[in-house]
Amino acid sequence: MNNLAIILASGNSIRMSGIDKATMKISGKPIISYSLEAFLECDKFQKIIVTASNSNKNEIKNIVATYSSANVSVVSGGVRRQDSVKNALDIGSDVDLVAVHDGARPFLTDRIILEGLKLAAIHAAAVPVIPVRDTIKELTPESEVVRTLDRSRLYGSQTPQFFDFDILQRAHEIVHDDVTDDSEMLEKLGHNPKTFKGDVRNLKITVKEDIYIAEAYLELKNNYDRI
Repeated sequence: MNNLAIILASGNSIRMSGIDKATMKISGKPIISYSLEAFLECDKFQKIIVTASNSNKNEIKNIVATYSSANVSVVSGGVRRQDSVKNALDIGSDVDLVAVHDGARPFLTDRIILEGLKLAAIHAAAVPVIPVRDTIKELTPESEVVRTLDRSRLYGSQTPQFFDFDILQRAHEIVHDDVTDDSEMLEKLGHNPKTFKGDVRNLKITVKEDIYIAEAYLELKNNYDRI
């Protein structure tokens, strides 16, 4: 199998007050490095493409250059998340499966990668999910409760999401509506992705408070590894 990993690092980090999540450091290492290392070390991807913004492209290139791998390249991102993915897809060639990952999720595991690739090869699309823990309320624009949703059927989706390359590329050519992830594009085309168990530790760093959680996790992990 010829597999491609796309790591998205071209967001505008609005909820981080403009702090670039991909290049900021946790435990002394850029956040994007954790994802890069996960894909490189699993040895299942023949090519890795990192999307970068105009403001962080040089720094992303410098980070990528610290890894002695010819398999990693950097491409300019787009206005929207899906535009960045399409830019990366457009330079892919002879690819069987593609994994699309948020660069702000530094704690990717081999288990998620391997299970996602296996399921995508069978079902054409696979998405890691975790159960929603809180009770979810649907609200009106005036912040009044409309109803309480059935939590037993609600799950949060994570990345990487795994796809047959041709199917995902076709979805990006057909669907132009704003979407929040790539699996939603396939849903709009009538294709229901297969889901599998994600990992609660595979958090996405979105707001500043998430940095404390990430730092705490790494400290606990490092202490455990030394035992």
